[in-house]
Amino acid sequence: MYIAQFTIDILTNLIERNAHSERVMSYGAENTKNEDLELFFKNVGRQRDSFRRDLAEAMKDYGGFPINTGDMEDRLKEMWLMVQERLYLNDDSSYVETAFEAEKRALENYQEAVSDDQLNPGLKSLLSRHLESFFSTTQQLEIWIQTLKK
Repeated sequence: MYIAQFTIDILTNLIERNAHSERVMSYGAENTKNEDLELFFKNVGRQRDSFRRDLAEAMKDYGGFPINTGDMEDRLKEMWLMVQERLYLNDDSSYVETAFEAEKRALENYQEAVSDDQLNPGLKSLLSRHLESFFSTTQQLEIWIQTLKK
């Protein structure tokens, strides 16, 4: 019972990370003027949605039901993005930096989850595949940050 609840808690956290990242990517895609960046945000957002669904399915195996309560800090960051947009303070750099923060936080949560010895190998394999994507995306976002600073 403890392992199941422990696993559900980990999966809930990762679902929230993916949902936040998906929302940030979607917002960036809707508001950027750069077509390449828009495509990047859309692709990553779709992938995060797919990851979220993978995790929700995995959670059902442990008797859990995925509900996205959302992290308050994440919600505040999303609202701040919208406020900045209304005040014309946002530009592509702020979208990319916010996306980088979201992805980096998710990456850290995935690393922590994958390193836990209590997770079963099949779930670890799924999380490892997701982890690789988060790592790659943070690297790509770092390149975008440097490109937009020029």
